[in-house]
Amino acid sequence: MSARVRSQSRRTRRTPGASSSWLARYGSPVSAIVMAALVVGIVVGNGPTLLVVGVVSLASVLVAWGWPSLTDTHMGVLAQVTTAFVGIASALVTALTHNFAQVAPVLGLGIGCAVAITLFFGPTPVDHSHVTRGDAPLPRAESSTSVHHSGALRMTANTICAMAVTSTAACWVALIDSPAWAPLAVPAGIIVAAVVLGDQCGRSFRANSWGAVLVAVLVGVVLTVLASAMGQASTLPVVFGYIRHYLGPNVAAGLLGLVTGIVVACSVIAVDGLLGDHARHGSRLGAAARGCVKFLVSAVPVYAMIRVGAL
Repeated sequence: MSARVRSQSRRTRRTPGASSSWLARYGSPVSAIVMAALVVGIVVGNGPTLLVVGVVSLASVLVAWGWPSLTDTHMGVLAQVTTAFVGIASALVTALTHNFAQVAPVLGLGIGCAVAITLFFGPTPVDHSHVTRGDAPLPRAESSTSVHHSGALRMTANTICAMAVTSTAACWVALIDSPAWAPLAVPAGIIVAAVVLGDQCGRSFRANSWGAVLVAVLVGVVLTVLASAMGQASTLPVVFGYIRHYLGPNVAAGLLGLVTGIVVACSVIAVDGLLGDHARHGSRLGAAARGCVKFLVSAVPVYAMIRVGAL
């Protein structure tokens, strides 16, 4: 075979794992955008709240399933099932009772189950302090007792953190379930999708963060201007009451869009900082789980801002 033929075969040969690495690289933004688009579509189409419950429940299942790959920690099947159950139950209870406060008992039950799972199925502590190295006993820090206790504690803390993330699914349901707050769900979902895209700018964590913030501010302002142009600014939730009273609904709505973009961007940046940004090439499942975490967590500051500012 000539050198020219060999070079052409090298160029046409597919690199093994290329598709897998693409999915691991872009699985996070794709999953977040798909979830946000589904929520926006349901709200725009006046769909029932139970459809939103189904979307956030799917996101909770993906988070529970991909949490071990995302965090590089061990998580048993029972712990994953319990984590998904907390997310699904939190969303369903909020939709049925119209009361976000009912999430607390669900999360408390989940934490109790996480502790029980660790006690009954976790590593059993064994005292090996009598083991010696030559003539000297092993230091306490090197005994397997401390190692086992550390593993059990790490397993419990890991499960509780995952449950805290999936329980935020109720924020999207509470936001959409209220007729007064539902108008903000559409711009919030669009901002989430735009921020996740802006988070792909650059090759460093700092560049990603700046891209997310700039896109969030731009999209928030543009959405507000469009709402004002269509005469819909007055339908947005009353968060900045004093500004609305003295400067009018358009200015208050503009500030609301700006602040919403910033808090969503900060949530996405925090997830990247804690769980790894897209430059970290993990598994496809871990990438999808990270995108779902961004989608779920982004609703927390939006709901808190409206809940505190509108009441």
